[in-house]
Amino acid sequence: MALFDFLSKIIPQKNTHQSEYFFALDIKNDFVTGSVWGLESNKLRIISLVNRKFNPEPTFPESSHTLTEAANIALDEALADFQPEPEKILFGVPDSWLTDDELKQKYATALKRLIKEIDVLPIAYVSSTHAICHYLQRQEGVPTTAILVEIGESLNVSVVKAGKVLASKEVTRGENIARDIEKILLSFPDIEVLPAKILIYGKGKMGHLKEELTSFNWMAQLPFLHLPKVEELEGEIGIKSLTFAGASEINPNVHLEHQTVPINPAPAKVQPMPKTISEDVYGTAFVEGDIASVKTGDKETQQSVDLYERSSIPGSKDLLSQKKNGLMDKISMPSIPKGMPDFGRLLSGSGFIFTIVGIILAVLVVGYIFFPKAEVTVFVDPRILEKETQIVADPKLTTSDEANKQIAGKVVETTVDGTAKAQATGKKPVGDPAKGTVVIYNKTASSKSFPSGTVLNGPNNLSFVLDNSVTVASQSAVEGGISFGKASANATASTIGPDGNLAAGKDLTLKGLSESEVSAKVDTAFSGGVSKDVIVVTSEDQKKLLASLTADLKKKAQEELQGKLTGDMKILEETFVEKVLKQAFTKNVGDQASELSLTLNVNLKGTAYSDTELKSIVGKLVETNVPDGFELDLARTETQASVAKVEKDGKIIFTAKYKAKLMPKLDLDKIKSEIKFKAPDEVEQILKSYPNVIGADIKSVPELPSPLLRLPILPQNINIVINSN
Repeated sequence: MALFDFLSKIIPQKNTHQSEYFFALDIKNDFVTGSVWGLESNKLRIISLVNRKFNPEPTFPESSHTLTEAANIALDEALADFQPEPEKILFGVPDSWLTDDELKQKYATALKRLIKEIDVLPIAYVSSTHAICHYLQRQEGVPTTAILVEIGESLNVSVVKAGKVLASKEVTRGENIARDIEKILLSFPDIEVLPAKILIYGKGKMGHLKEELTSFNWMAQLPFLHLPKVEELEGEIGIKSLTFAGASEINPNVHLEHQTVPINPAPAKVQPMPKTISEDVYGTAFVEGDIASVKTGDKETQQSVDLYERSSIPGSKDLLSQKKNGLMDKISMPSIPKGMPDFGRLLSGSGFIFTIVGIILAVLVVGYIFFPKAEVTVFVDPRILEKETQIVADPKLTTSDEANKQIAGKVVETTVDGTAKAQATGKKPVGDPAKGTVVIYNKTASSKSFPSGTVLNGPNNLSFVLDNSVTVASQSAVEGGISFGKASANATASTIGPDGNLAAGKDLTLKGLSESEVSAKVDTAFSGGVSKDVIVVTSEDQKKLLASLTADLKKKAQEELQGKLTGDMKILEETFVEKVLKQAFTKNVGDQASELSLTLNVNLKGTAYSDTELKSIVGKLVETNVPDGFELDLARTETQASVAKVEKDGKIIFTAKYKAKLMPKLDLDKIKSEIKFKAPDEVEQILKSYPNVIGADIKSVPELPSPLLRLPILPQNINIVINSN
């Protein structure tokens, strides 16, 4: 059945010179796009389109009135002053609304309410992903093979191969979109090879997201054969592909043309809904059902509700064959009259005419046999074979030992030097401590001496030290009581900064002594305490600069040595053992400075190896694991060798990973003999009968009308191309 064939049964076929206009509503999970579109001759005109957000609630569809309001507003604003008002509507729905191409019950109920509110005739609904695939195939000429990513409040990821949706999933969007996409793709375990193209689309500009996705390491965990290319689809791709799906069934030669100024087309006759329609893999259509009758003007129209009554249209295949036979009859060879006398009569009268016609037909028949050519692209699903092993590059060996997975190595060395700068990142306070005088009181019967450096404790965990030693006399009796001994001394705050600036009269205590024996008080206020932060060099700054410059010198040494190596010999910087000959920093740890420099001179020694020999051993390991029915494509075999360990004697132990693409074995001569002089539909069915073939694309020269379109009679005029994408 032709792509979107069901639409041709429910959208009325119009004279291409007569215009009819429709509504379209593309529904996403958080917004809708309403549009007015029509077909004028071979041009699809999208008159207008309007986006409106809605707020789906967890209790959907009970809260579906928010969707209805958004749809009403979008369609009203899209219609504006356009006349006449369309009477029919085409729906695009998210993939998450469908199960096995059927609407889930809660969404079917929501659409019933929506149809009732907007008061138009439903003609079909189409899966958004399938509509986009159809649109892209018409643009590019080949079935779509890609990962489609719709980016909105949520993420919808679909894997498509040769126009067929293999898997689709929708999740709530997180902060890291690339990680979200990776998690979704990892949840598709049945897909052995992912398409090497990611197509992103959604509301707004995708430029910054495209850069983010392009830089992501897609091959770390996912089965890509190559780093996927990230491309952004054109704006409003959803509504464009939806309307194009409907228009292309009305007129297969349609092309999209935007119309921004409303026009006044001739009134279009509304066609009745058919009672049965066919179903296609690209979507499901509405049929007449049991929705409550609603009034449209003075005409009562029965709208669809119970969206499902599946059947194929009787005789559709017979109609096709009848059309083909009818066209073939028109070019059948005329009979040659019997009893034609001699050559002279052949060139006179009606004989001449029959002769010329016969010659022309003979030339056409000969041309039809010998001149047509066709290129058949067969899309296959390859199998990916991955394995990990260890291979040793030993400088003591002179030849490779494939049985023991060893290859010969060669020790090489060089001395390189360089200078680099870095910013200092440390902070250190600098300044002066506060200074003042204190009075110390002796409350005991004997004198006490306090050396310089004696600690006095103040408020807020402040401390001060005596600048000089001091002796305080004992207490003495005086008239009316006892007089404490006292003495003054200079003191300095233990730390720098303004916190040590204490006012006169503040109480202090002496460390280690009871306040009942000795106490102190600020005599002259402490002042002069200031501080500020300055940039200084830290040990971490020096370590980072050393590591950075060493890495740069290793790369420099690798380039230098690689240039001296011959043949396929290769040196990896990971194998280098370094010996520092000279190291000099311009600033020491703790120095006040905004930057520091390092001059470094190192000797680097490593082991070189033959890349061809490494790949040869890996390749032979792959060959031993090729299953029946497949063959190894060495041109598409990828190997990765990471250094697991470098021993003191220069021996390198590699962890070798290989990823091989195994292509299905196909007997091309047999296939050519089977598909010669077959119609394209027959060819595709024959090819799909082969294991691991998922589709085909056929290009013929010259391009003939569909009833005459067949592959060449001669197998040598058929070129078969195998495509694994």
